[in-house]
Amino acid sequence: MSTTEWLVLLGSIGEFAIAGVIYYELEENRASTFLANVQNPDFLKNRRTLYEAYVAAAEPGTSLKARAEAFKDKIESSADLRSLCDLQWYNIDRLQYALRNSLLHSRLLAQWFPQTLVSLWVMTGLYVRDRQVTGPVDSHQYGINAVKQSLQTLASRAQKRGEELDQSQYAVPRTVLQLRFQLK
Repeated sequence: MSTTEWLVLLGSIGEFAIAGVIYYELEENRASTFLANVQNPDFLKNRRTLYEAYVAAAEPGTSLKARAEAFKDKIESSADLRSLCDLQWYNIDRLQYALRNSLLHSRLLAQWFPQTLVSLWVMTGLYVRDRQVTGPVDSHQYGINAVKQSLQTLASRAQKRGEELDQSQYAVPRTVLQLRFQLK
């Protein structure tokens, strides 16, 4: 190869390297923005309010399913709780939507906050299911995908510790179509 061809080749490699660095910077900015949004004090305060209402929805010792059913009734009868619940899920949907095409951080929500998503699903899953049947076809689909990823993350962590996580108790639907059949 001549000197000119070598210079062209090195220039091309340099341009690809620069493009890679720019993409990396964009990904890290996306992750940084995500972390700032997910740790927003209002988001945390509203979720705490939901947790407190969930605990107060049933007597101590009540099964998770019975407590979730009681909490669903409580959400449906309270405009304030319904608004808080909807805003939590809209926020989670928005956060997961922002990460959906990321090559480096698409599972960031599930990796950093799996217990938060699973807890929120256990508390509000029945309400979310009903909303999906009556609402837009894909409502909260990004949030539900994040819950599935969170369950996988928790199961993987449990497996590394030599334990097993029974995911069946969380009943996360695979698709909206499956969800519609579960509710009939």
